[in-house]
Amino acid sequence: MYGPVVNGFFVSDDFVFLYRIQQSGFVPYSGMFFRPASQLLLWLNYQLWHLNPQPYFIISVCLHLFNTALVFILSKKLSPTFLFYQNYIAALLFMIYPFACETIFWISAQGVLVATSFILLAIICHIKIESSIFRSLCVTLFFGIALLFYESAWCFPLLLIVYDYKVNCLSIKKILQRTAPAGVVFILYAIWRWIAVHQFFYDYGSKKSAFESLSLLPSTLLMLLGRSVMVPLQSPEMFVGFSCGVLLLLFFIFLVTKRRNNIVIYNN
Repeated sequence: MYGPVVNGFFVSDDFVFLYRIQQSGFVPYSGMFFRPASQLLLWLNYQLWHLNPQPYFIISVCLHLFNTALVFILSKKLSPTFLFYQNYIAALLFMIYPFACETIFWISAQGVLVATSFILLAIICHIKIESSIFRSLCVTLFFGIALLFYESAWCFPLLLIVYDYKVNCLSIKKILQRTAPAGVVFILYAIWRWIAVHQFFYDYGSKKSAFESLSLLPSTLLMLLGRSVMVPLQSPEMFVGFSCGVLLLLFFIFLVTKRRNNIVIYNN
């Protein structure tokens, strides 16, 4: 079912998808997921490296380091009052955070790293580019590519709305105008996804009606937010303890940032 074990480096889904490519020679389609770009990437990797796991792993590490550099750039754009070492710490925490280990070590999850790259690029473009036309083109292009690699990228328009509301302090009308192109891309993607796998949102392949699929939106958002900050743990006690630690750390960072911003405003 899973194909041969090669050098002990491949895990779980890697066996399934690489075995399908080895047997059929085609892009490994899965009715459970709609990730055409990720599946094409895996197929291209197999044409180059076959069953040698080291190149796959090296590519994943390089992608993660590239994303770390993008996080550093994004930190500078989001917090211009931060010192260099504070931006460096933000990028370092992203690089070593244990929740990212699955996307680095699972070959079949390499598309997640690429999707992360395009989402980070889209956010940076949204913040940095002043020309509305050029900004919209870059943001929608990167967002559309990210969706084809991994469906969780659909959270991106929500990030833009929060940023424009909290940081840019824009009106609702202006926010909707700036995020409308990304919304159109998402609608087109959702239609294509429904035609392909009969899903609007990620549900591990279960067949639901259009209304039931749409109802998954709030729960999917909460799941993604939770998985963004939490690591897999072995017991409820560890989960609660780790959650409290994360909340305390975030609260401490909030207080330090607020105090520093107040000092900067007072000095100016």
